[in-house]
Amino acid sequence: GDGTGSSIVVASVGWIARTFPEAPITITRRQADGTTEPRPFNHEFLKLMRKPNEFYSGNLLWTATINDFFVFGNAYWLKIRSRSGRVVQLWYVPQNLMTPEIDETGKKFVAAYKYDHGGDQGPVYLPPSEVVHFRWGMDPKDMRRGISPLASLIREIYTDEEAASFSATILTNMGVPGVIIAPENEDATMEEGDNEFIRTVFMNRFSNENRGMPMVLNSPAKITTLSFSPDQLNLTMLRRIPEERITAVIGVPAIVVGLGAGLEHGSMANFREARAQAYESVIIPTQRLFASELTLQLLQDFESNDNDEVTFDTTKVRALLEDANKVFVRANLAVTNGWITVSEARSMVNMQSDKEHDVYLRKQFTSTTIPGGTPNDDTATKPNSGTPGPSSPDGSTPSSPSPVGNN
Repeated sequence: GDGTGSSIVVASVGWIARTFPEAPITITRRQADGTTEPRPFNHEFLKLMRKPNEFYSGNLLWTATINDFFVFGNAYWLKIRSRSGRVVQLWYVPQNLMTPEIDETGKKFVAAYKYDHGGDQGPVYLPPSEVVHFRWGMDPKDMRRGISPLASLIREIYTDEEAASFSATILTNMGVPGVIIAPENEDATMEEGDNEFIRTVFMNRFSNENRGMPMVLNSPAKITTLSFSPDQLNLTMLRRIPEERITAVIGVPAIVVGLGAGLEHGSMANFREARAQAYESVIIPTQRLFASELTLQLLQDFESNDNDEVTFDTTKVRALLEDANKVFVRANLAVTNGWITVSEARSMVNMQSDKEHDVYLRKQFTSTTIPGGTPNDDTATKPNSGTPGPSSPDGSTPSSPSPVGNN
């Protein structure tokens, strides 16, 4: 198959599909000084991404797109325009219904997209401007298409599914792979018809819902069970290899999706670290790739400013909040010690700043100079207050010590 029947693939891709919409899509405009400014929340592009059509939400659109992207290497959206030419709807198109077509003259990288929707009129050929195409890299055999990341995992997926089928078959057959029925007397033989009759009766009595039923034979027979020990029936290690390799290729640690290969030595601390790692190594790079394609293939239908680009706001993602806290601590430490301005500190945590924030915060310290050799005593720096002090050896009261100490 294509891998979609594998529980490992479904668990890994499903985690990505559920997690991906956690960071909302935004538009930023780069200013002349290099800073970025977010575009309004009610921007037409952002409104369309939240509600691509009247039948499903933007999150559902992303879920279907992520599945096709990670399993097949290609994902497609179809643009629907109003009479004035404005894009008013977006529709998910299954990857098996859309094919980029080559230009016979060789002047265009993609001449059209063949949309085989199954209608009576046959396939429709759409201009590239009417399709949003997300690719996982480029297929060397056809650079107009992406390449499936699961292509190198077919053997691992097959191994895991065969191990699952083997376990199910063994359990269906009372936990044993089979038996041998033979005459008790080594010199005796059975007719071919008797062999088939005994085999059929035995299977009917001991398989499926009749497991455990008694059986009576007309002649003495010896039944040898080809049984496995519990250790031999344990396929855990055999199934760990596909788990490790499939999750490694997709990029999601096994512990994050709850697979045994990751849970064996996992803990809550490891889980939090693994989840942050999965977000940084899978979700964020995928968002960056999708954002660049949306800027190129869709945002241009709404904006003419080349400084506008699609981004994903990850500042409130729970898996990354710990790192955000560290940024706040670092910014606060730098600004309170006078290394950077308040404006620079605010920009580190994605906060807007005005001219009044373009200042340094410097602590003012006061110091008292005390010459060397002064005793470390409070009375050494206090003037004589007239209060009787300790008596000298001769019984008189000594005067206050000199600020420069005793010679």
